[in-house]
Amino acid sequence: MEKINETHILVLKEHNGIFQVASIPIDDSFFIINEIKASVDNPNKTLLDVQSEFLNNFQSINNAYGYLYPYAYSSSYVSGAIKPKKYTYAEYKTELDNRVKNKVIGENINIDKIIEDENRILKQSYASLCTRYIKQQMLYKAFQNAANDSSCKMYSRELIGWSSFDYAITDDIKVCIYTNLGFGYASYFTLSISYKDIIIAPFSHIAKYYNACMTDIIRCTRDYYVEKDNWYPMFELVKDFVNHSLEDPKSFVESYIMNEIDEMIRCLRNIMANPFAIINMFKNQNNNLDYHRLRFINPMSNDEKQLYSVYPIEMPTIFKSEKLSQAVNTLKRLEELQKIHSQINVYIEEILNMIIELSPEIDKTIKSIQVDIERLVVQKKPKEELAESLQTQIDGFVSELNNELEKLPKDADWKRKEDVRKQFEERHPIYIDTKNRLQEVKDEIYEINKKIYSRKSLVERLFNSNNNLAPYMASAV
Repeated sequence: MEKINETHILVLKEHNGIFQVASIPIDDSFFIINEIKASVDNPNKTLLDVQSEFLNNFQSINNAYGYLYPYAYSSSYVSGAIKPKKYTYAEYKTELDNRVKNKVIGENINIDKIIEDENRILKQSYASLCTRYIKQQMLYKAFQNAANDSSCKMYSRELIGWSSFDYAITDDIKVCIYTNLGFGYASYFTLSISYKDIIIAPFSHIAKYYNACMTDIIRCTRDYYVEKDNWYPMFELVKDFVNHSLEDPKSFVESYIMNEIDEMIRCLRNIMANPFAIINMFKNQNNNLDYHRLRFINPMSNDEKQLYSVYPIEMPTIFKSEKLSQAVNTLKRLEELQKIHSQINVYIEEILNMIIELSPEIDKTIKSIQVDIERLVVQKKPKEELAESLQTQIDGFVSELNNELEKLPKDADWKRKEDVRKQFEERHPIYIDTKNRLQEVKDEIYEINKKIYSRKSLVERLFNSNNNLAPYMASAV
């Protein structure tokens, strides 16, 4: 099975004017790795024998390589592969003696077993360093071959840490892959395609995905999850884009960008006219689409679907306001693209008019929810007063019970104390009834608080959208 940058590298090659994606095998290193493993498995051999297998059968090129193998791209605290240290016999003997000395503690020690175990651990550790170094050097050679191949326009190059790899696919079309690999949550894996320095941004993500963080999305062409398998969709996207643009690059790029913007505007129009149809589309959307490979997009969650059921009037307004908030984050980029097509300016004006149209609806919905919150607060107040009164009664019973328990001998066991409690409860059934009633009231208060919190979260979402839209509404006026 092919594994990108483990068994193969991925390349974009030009053949007779057509661009194709191909996987190129990385040179086989199984022979030397198997020889090293055989020395590790042989109890009669030492670290120096493993070292000899490595030095005699493998020609090193560089002292270190900064690739990820064998770690995942999203791993943390990853360092590169360093050429294993060359031990002298004295250094090996000192290392082994120190390790054995640290394990010889106590009596009845099997010194031969300890020496055998520590020798095996040393061999395994050294072999692991050798294997990683060998694999990374093979990857380095594959990258070098791709870089020296004039027909190879792009390859799946990687490095630990912040990196950018630029590829001039044609005179006008350039690709840049931005990565930060091996840094856990800070890792990223981003593709940017540009035509004459104009970034091809995916405006249509607003229409395709329920939640699209357009501020981040329009900075690039695609932002993938940090996984090796995403080299495939990245290269396929570049291949398709370039091949479709070959006949008339200027016309194709203009058409491509306008199609992206057209799809966004059509979606916004449909949302403003009939939000329920678009909401239902997202409800039924297959969450296995791009949500598992692209960052900055999210499907409609089950909790969100529940909100639409509980708040069928308010949620469509929230949906419209948040989609428009996503759209306004594209306005600066749209303004930069006005030179491509005059229609873009018309679209900008249309988005601004949508904001003006929606503003009264947002204000009305906020006021309606706030009235509902006030009603719930009023409904909660007598219950809180009742709970306080019931708690006072219970505190009185608890004080009386504690007085009885204090009269017991100091050495009374838990069973004796439990008997006193049971007898007290039998004499004061109202104590149990009051506790049960208090729990019922607390449960009722809890449910009201849940409703208040839920409604406040809706208001917060509307306020956030309003804050995002307000500057543009002012400019539209």
